Amino acid sequence: MIINFEEYTHKLTERECKAVPRVIKGLLNRKGKKLATKGAKIASILESEGYGKFTDVRVRKIINFLQVEGIIRNIVATSNGYYIATTQQDLDEYRLSVKQRADAILAKLNGIDYKIQSGES
Repeated sequence: MIINFEEYTHKLTERECKAVPRVIKGLLNRKGKKLATKGAKIASILESEGYGKFTDVRVRKIINFLQVEGIIRNIVATSNGYYIATTQQDLDEYRLSVKQRADAILAKLNGIDYKIQSGES
């Protein structure tokens, strides 16, 4: 869980864990960039199938869980949606994208002062 973003980054709830197998089933049918599906679409399907209300943010948390735990290999997340990479180029581009985002966050961290200077508000 990330401080100040607890609402979005808390661990999966019991209800969300129950939806994980359905997300897995859906993603296994999304092999290749042309079959990418957006988080909002996944959320809509989950809701329509009785898993309750989902936001794309919590779908992203489920996808993150699947990636971190290695439950499905080579899941790619792009602005066009989620899919399983079928080419080395797609996987390489995704890894580079993740690295670039991590580098941007580290650059931001390095720009944060660690102490409030006296006289500043």
